[in-house]
Amino acid sequence: MGGGGGRAAAPSRESAIARILAMTRQAVFVGVFLSLLAHAMFLAVAGVWRIGGGGGGGSGSGEGTNAVEMAVIDETELGALTEANLELATPGIDDPLTSQAPGVDLVDIPGGSGLPDSGELGSVGTGLGGAGAGTGIGVGDGQGGSGGGGAKFFGVEARGSRFAYVVDVSGSMEGSKLATLKRELSVSIDGLAENAQFLVFLFESQFQTLGTRDKWMNADSKNKNWLIQQLAAVTARGGTEPAGAFVAAFGLRPRPDAIYFMTDGLFDAAVAERVAALNKTGRKVPIHCIAFGERGSESLMRKIAEMSGGSYTFIEGPRR
Repeated sequence: MGGGGGRAAAPSRESAIARILAMTRQAVFVGVFLSLLAHAMFLAVAGVWRIGGGGGGGSGSGEGTNAVEMAVIDETELGALTEANLELATPGIDDPLTSQAPGVDLVDIPGGSGLPDSGELGSVGTGLGGAGAGTGIGVGDGQGGSGGGGAKFFGVEARGSRFAYVVDVSGSMEGSKLATLKRELSVSIDGLAENAQFLVFLFESQFQTLGTRDKWMNADSKNKNWLIQQLAAVTARGGTEPAGAFVAAFGLRPRPDAIYFMTDGLFDAAVAERVAALNKTGRKVPIHCIAFGERGSESLMRKIAEMSGGSYTFIEGPRR
């Protein structure tokens, strides 16, 4: 009985193979049939489109019409397709345990090369800001230079970039008045921008420039230190004659943007008319008049200030 069971197994395997082949042929036939049906439908639709003038070319010479070329299969090729054996391939699936992801190179973004740090950005901003700062000194007779900056002397403000100081060092200024004048001059010129210029005229019975300088001096640190040293040697003496100092101040080229005139005493009334005449020979220069401790020349100084477009100020100064 055991041998009979072995002989029956072979026919079973053969019948199973036969069924598989039959199913395969049936599947191929169904596939070919569906393919033919799809082709037929496509050809029908294409024929209708071409007969109905779907190209929209009009009745002219045919320009603008788009010819559609169709691939047509004949019966011989169709039969070859039906008789061909189809190979059924099963796509392979990679083992997820053995597959590896591609490597990734990490880049240090913070502080990486090619990226400017905050210092570089700051330097750019500083450069663009510096490009807009500063004011020119002016050329020629000084036209257009009066709006460049400012100065302050005894609290009196003036606009411009070139300032002439015409100050009294006569005998009546001896003592605390002269000390106050020296201090106010130092503070005023120390406060000037480095692109500004200055010149100091000292008058008594005669006049002279501080340190015998006769040209504009730049208000840089070197000249500011020089001023302090020169003022230390100034002494009070003589009378009160400012006319010569004004002639020299108006003779400067370029002309001053503003003149400070400070005195503590009475001077010749003709000085006011002389100054007005000098101021008519070119661009008008405002004269800021400061009466220091005494009002004896107040009316004359007011007149000078009014005719020049300047200002008048009285300062309660110390007495000797």
